[in-house]
Amino acid sequence: MELREFSLDDWPWVLDWFQDAILNRELGPMDTDWLDAVLTERNGVQLVAMRDDKPVALIGCAWGLDQDQSHYITDIAVAPSMRGQGVGMQVLELVTAWPGHPPAVKWTAFVNPRNTPAQSLLRKSKWQAIGVSDGMIAFEKSSVG
Repeated sequence: MELREFSLDDWPWVLDWFQDAILNRELGPMDTDWLDAVLTERNGVQLVAMRDDKPVALIGCAWGLDQDQSHYITDIAVAPSMRGQGVGMQVLELVTAWPGHPPAVKWTAFVNPRNTPAQSLLRKSKWQAIGVSDGMIAFEKSSVG
């Protein structure tokens, strides 16, 4: 599996994926405001995980500017047909090791308390729940070791 940056050419399959009720409920709905924001983002990146020349996951990152040097996972979507196959865990590992991001001490992700699949993914990937912030469960993973 490899990562590449999202491009406008990806938009049709993203819209198709978000016809899925689970993705649409947890991360959608997708619209051109999201697309415009992703295509113009300068303080982060939206990445596409590819396997056999097919997209299997979409993951958003924001580069931290605070003194604790944390980067943030803003979203992660696995192709509906690939759920339950370990793709999310592989993508989290790839993105934190991806050479295109600035150095970071840690990574942080915020998850809606009702999104139990995302919580399970992060726990299985050895991210630590550190508390609640603005009604979201905060998870962290060190970039070191």
